[in-house]
Amino acid sequence: MLDKLVVDIAHYTGGVDPRPLLEGGVQLMILKVDSLFEQNGRTFTNAGMPIAAYHWIDPTRDAVRQVNQSLDLIRRSNLPVLAIFPDFEQYWSSWDQFYRALNKTLAWSMVARFGGDRISTHAKQVFELFAASGMTTVGYTRGSFVAEYAPQALHWMPTYRWWLAHYREYGSQVLTWDELKNRILPTVNFSPDLPTGIAQNRVVGHQFTGDELSLPGLYSDYMRTKYSAADVNLFDGNFLTEIGAAPNPKPLPPLQYQAVVTASPTLNVRSGPGTTYPVLYKLNRGASVEIAKMNDEWARLRTYNEEWCSATYLEIITAFEPVPGEVEVPVVIQPPVDVTFNGITYRTMRRFNADCHVLICDMQGQRFHVTPFTSMRTVSQAANELGAKVVVNGDGWGINGRFPNSIAASDGRFYQRVQLHYRPWINIARNNAVTFDWRRPQNLYNAVSGDRYLIQHGRYNQSIQNVTKDPRTVIGYTRDNKLVIMVADGRTAQNAGLSFREASDILLEFGTVTAINLDGGGSSAMWIENKIVNIPIDQNVPGKERSVANHLCIFVN
Repeated sequence: MLDKLVVDIAHYTGGVDPRPLLEGGVQLMILKVDSLFEQNGRTFTNAGMPIAAYHWIDPTRDAVRQVNQSLDLIRRSNLPVLAIFPDFEQYWSSWDQFYRALNKTLAWSMVARFGGDRISTHAKQVFELFAASGMTTVGYTRGSFVAEYAPQALHWMPTYRWWLAHYREYGSQVLTWDELKNRILPTVNFSPDLPTGIAQNRVVGHQFTGDELSLPGLYSDYMRTKYSAADVNLFDGNFLTEIGAAPNPKPLPPLQYQAVVTASPTLNVRSGPGTTYPVLYKLNRGASVEIAKMNDEWARLRTYNEEWCSATYLEIITAFEPVPGEVEVPVVIQPPVDVTFNGITYRTMRRFNADCHVLICDMQGQRFHVTPFTSMRTVSQAANELGAKVVVNGDGWGINGRFPNSIAASDGRFYQRVQLHYRPWINIARNNAVTFDWRRPQNLYNAVSGDRYLIQHGRYNQSIQNVTKDPRTVIGYTRDNKLVIMVADGRTAQNAGLSFREASDILLEFGTVTAINLDGGGSSAMWIENKIVNIPIDQNVPGKERSVANHLCIFVN
């Protein structure tokens, strides 16, 4: 029976708040694989809302390439995508003519179209490629589209299950979820038109609103000032159970402050508490924001994601009392690790209100490896897959649109040639010689980039202005030719993290003459022998690892 609420959204929905959708009984969000897929998908996942993906089949583009691009985006997101829905409804062969027709500068009858054979053959290839990937593959279309533009597809369509569109005219209107249930759903007493040869039991969903209804939780802008239209669907509960679409709502962090933005004209919201973190979106001057956590410099917004803004440009309007009985998630302290590897020393220390994990490595006799980017993986996953005894996270990712952010090489293959802002890198040659540089490299063997020099010529980099304490992963080289890798815990009641100056002071105690800062924050993790030895933290969950773009591995002889 088609009676469970499902919503699908695309690029016109720039801001999302899962709470109204969860409260409204939505069972699944289906997100278009586009530039907002990962951002919105992570928000829903963090809130406990199941997600699936849909892919627009574009017959003007190569089938293999477009499928690979969508699968690559899904895999890199590391999100729990439950199914893929190829969207089969494009007949036009010219996007320019299509948009001209939309803007009423060209008659629809003049829009060039593909023949039915081409539409059918191309779509069939896309479906087969998605199915071969192992993802649950269910088609989306309209019976009228198939009949008019691609009846040739009827010979292969029964192979798949279908989510079908069949609209009623409701007119553009803004509704609450209760109004949707009480006024609209009782009128959906009809089934979608079936393409010839598709049995009713092959239909898992019915899209009935056609971009007309605006509902709480979906917004056309990041500031959530205007609703965007929602495509509301009714799905079969057995199908949702089959794919594991069972909402598990999670609470937001407690509200500590209500504030107003004073920056002019806008205030950047970043993915972490520091200017080195990417900008996610901007808040307008005068915008009201809820704050879950604040220190002297940075405020964490009360959202399901890591979203931070400068506290300097906020005016506190209301401060709220802590929730009675509210306790921080306890941190599990890892037992010490006895390292018996030749040439490697591991020690822990408590410095600057943070647990620090320091590994000192003689270069002679060790084998090093920087992982090539194939997909996002945690440090634990990389260690288990490769059998490496020591693994730490590498460079950050996402700024250049490909991973990682800057220079990277793996066993002689120079696989990331884009250099972001002259960031420094460390290269470990085939003979284990170590070099640091920021200039355009030529021959690299195992290279990974950081975002800044911490130490040069045995002295701290005085140009660093950032004083934020955070989890850190740093790497340096000593005057007696040893590699020093340190991971510091942070963002918990027990661990404040380290500032760049504090991390550098510890490295200088070991005789470090050159050091760079690798990716930190939720990415910081160190694996030794057979487990993670520090307390990683991702999405404010102590002990949770974040998937990262590349890793530095040591295979101990």
